[in-house]
Order: sequence, then C-alpha cells, then structure tokens
Amino acid sequence: MFLEVATSESESDWLKRISNVERDGRRRPLATFIREVIREEIRSGLIGPGERLIEEDLADAFDVSRTPVREALRQLQVEGLVQSVHNRGFVVNDILEDVDIVFNIRARVEGYAASLAARRAGADELEKLRELQRELSEAVAAGDKNAAVELNSRFHQSVMTAAKSARLADLIEKLRTDYVSYQVVSMYDGEQLKASIAEHEEIIDALWRRDGYAADLAVQSHINKGLNAYLRYLRDRPETNEEDKT
Repeated sequence: MFLEVATSESESDWLKRISNVERDGRRRPLATFIREVIREEIRSGLIGPGERLIEEDLADAFDVSRTPVREALRQLQVEGLVQSVHNRGFVVNDILEDVDIVFNIRARVEGYAASLAARRAGADELEKLRELQRELSEAVAAGDKNAAVELNSRFHQSVMTAAKSARLADLIEKLRTDYVSYQVVSMYDGEQLKASIAEHEEIIDALWRRDGYAADLAVQSHINKGLNAYLRYLRDRPETNEEDKT
C-alpha cells in the first residue's frame, strides 16, 4: 500500500520546473544529469513519498527519449530513493528513516572531525572560517538564500578540511553526496537562519579555544537541529487520501 502525499506544488509545477533546469559544463551522461535533477527534487521534498515518476512525462520535461530517463530511474532505485512497482512504474520511497540514520552518523563523524580541527587547524584556517561566517551573515541579512546555502556548505567543508584527515573527509563527502546535503538551509526562514549562524559562532569559538570536546558537541548539536528541521518539513506536508492501495 502506498500513501499518496501531496507536494507543495502540483505535478505539472515540478515537471515544468525540472524542464527549465539547464545542464552545466560538466561532461556526464544524460542519464546522470536527469538522475541528479530528480534526486534533488526528492531530497528537497518537492516530489513526495508515493509519487509516481512516469517515464513519458519525464522524457517530455527533459526533452529526451525515454531511454536515459529509464536509466536514471534505475540508478535512483539502486540508491534507494525510488522503487519499481508492478503496474505503477517507479514510485518515490519514504526517505525519512534514511535521513534520520544518516544525519545521526554525520553528526558523530563531523563532530569528531571538529574535535581534530580544534587541535590541528592553523590560525589562517580559523580566520577563513570567520570570513565565511561574515559573508554568510551578510547573505542572510540581504535575503540571498542561494548564497547562504553555498556559504553554509563552504563553512562546514572548511571545518572538515581543518581536521586534516583524508579518510574522514572521504567519509563525510560520501554522506553528503548520497543523502540530504546542507541544502536543508534552503528551507529555513529568517529566524532559523539567524539561529544557525549563532550556532556557527559556537563552533568557531570552540575551535579558537582549542577545545575539541566543545567543538564536537557544538557540531553535533548544530547538525541535529538541522535534522529536526528537515524531518518537520517533510512530516508536516499535507496528505491526500489513501488512494492507490495496490
């Protein structure tokens, strides 16, 4: 049984939006590009659990044949974001459980990385964090949410780089790539963004004090608050009737 969940936009709206996504300069197969676009729509909650992904409609939206669309959907199935259902095609999975697990893993791993950064970071790296924090505050004040998302990602990446552990960096990057990324910030309202910036200050202060324990706790708390915000965003989405029970 599948519970059809209404998205904040109609199906025609999100199909229209993805049809306007332009390919960047990276050389990658068409199926990979399609997979990445659909993946972000699912992870952002704009395509909800139980929603059908119809090959023909997607092919029209991307202005391609059904072959790369079919391959993209199969790749998403391998990632666990969709599943193939008899007589229904591909259907979006409920990713709440995976999000919960991965965010908790990230909190612990990135917290540990921050504790290493407290001991290993150079003064120039810590100054870079303060500069990124200033730029992020300016972006939030200007209402530039796209810039805020990018700067937030750069801030966290800089903390991880300061840990000076290639193994940890690879692990963290995999968690960020395979699941929900820091674009959770894009769902924050103004007050939530200000609170997030204040949490960054706690992280920076702990790093400057060379207090690995405090840096670990500050990062874990910050990520867990992001998790709670994301789960509320997905769980508060309005539900429609239970229609397809095949």
